[in-house]
Amino acid sequence: SGASCLGKVNDWFARIEMQLRGSPHSHMPIWVENAPKYIGPQTDEKTRLEIVIFCDKYITTRFPSLEEDPELHNIIKEVQTHSRNHSKSCLKYHKTMCRFGFPRPVARQTFICEPIKPTTDEEKEHYKEIKKILTEMNGTMNLLEKQKVLVWSDFNNLLIKYNWTYDDYEHALCIVHTRTIMIHKREPNARWVNQYNEEILRAWDANMDIQFVLDPYACGKYLMSYTTKPEREMSLLLEATHKECHEGNMTAREEMKKLTGTFFNHRQVSVQEAIYRATKMPLTYSSRGFVFIPAHSNSCKFLKPHNILKEMDPDDQNIYMSNLADKYFHRPNDPEFDICMADLASEYEIVSGSFHQKSPGHSGDHAQIHSELQGL
Repeated sequence: SGASCLGKVNDWFARIEMQLRGSPHSHMPIWVENAPKYIGPQTDEKTRLEIVIFCDKYITTRFPSLEEDPELHNIIKEVQTHSRNHSKSCLKYHKTMCRFGFPRPVARQTFICEPIKPTTDEEKEHYKEIKKILTEMNGTMNLLEKQKVLVWSDFNNLLIKYNWTYDDYEHALCIVHTRTIMIHKREPNARWVNQYNEEILRAWDANMDIQFVLDPYACGKYLMSYTTKPEREMSLLLEATHKECHEGNMTAREEMKKLTGTFFNHRQVSVQEAIYRATKMPLTYSSRGFVFIPAHSNSCKFLKPHNILKEMDPDDQNIYMSNLADKYFHRPNDPEFDICMADLASEYEIVSGSFHQKSPGHSGDHAQIHSELQGL
């Protein structure tokens, strides 16, 4: 749109998923032009500073008071604040620890938190004591915020109590975290606020969780887990139906009919998802298109249209439509097309055309249909 709330976005990919209650939400990585890149512990100090400046420019955890900014205060309170009671999903893996990391650590400044691992028995014992202190500090702040709105003096008093400097506190955060994360600047009253972009949140008016990607492999794993996420319950039902059909010696047609019935009669969808599917709204979209390349020698093929098959010789075995592999092997014998199949699929569009060619020694013209390759 040109608003550039997150800088100039060059690429994006989105996967729409339905929550348990049926509401759609998006998992979306975006590529911002000239964004700094973290390359691990060897990242130089200049790049680290650029990353911090970049994050502070587009990401915040600020929780203004009702008097300071009533609109933003109410939006954050309603959609951007994690429940202090936690949900069943929060305690999915640990009965006492929120898997989303709430309440989040207080921080006077944004910094890259890289884990520090103990190497000696003495360090292990010292780190246990540090973790114990952080747990006590967190518990004390939990009790205090039930009585009042937390301020910096409450946090400073805890540092004094344990004879810590602020640098000691940041060092402690690096000890308790097992993977590299971004610790955002966060005031004591925003421990339950998820990070957001202010411009987008005001327009979006719904929850968002915006993060700077520090680990591209973790991001790739995250993408794959959601783009290929199966519907487990439906998979189990279809598997059971298939087993039942196999044991009943059903024909392929009967089994397909049974599986279709199972899918349509047992699939529960929300109103929102029904609208998505009925109106053919995409559940995935991106800035780049994609094409499926059949790489297997025995890949699936589509039959030719029924009206064409009826006119063909019954003994003719050429009953399948040509796929990308067929077109690749029948590409023009020109230097321009001395390319691999992936390049052909990504750089060319295959269109159908016809031309008349006069055959020597025969009278009349013979119409022949050819596939032409036209550069995009």
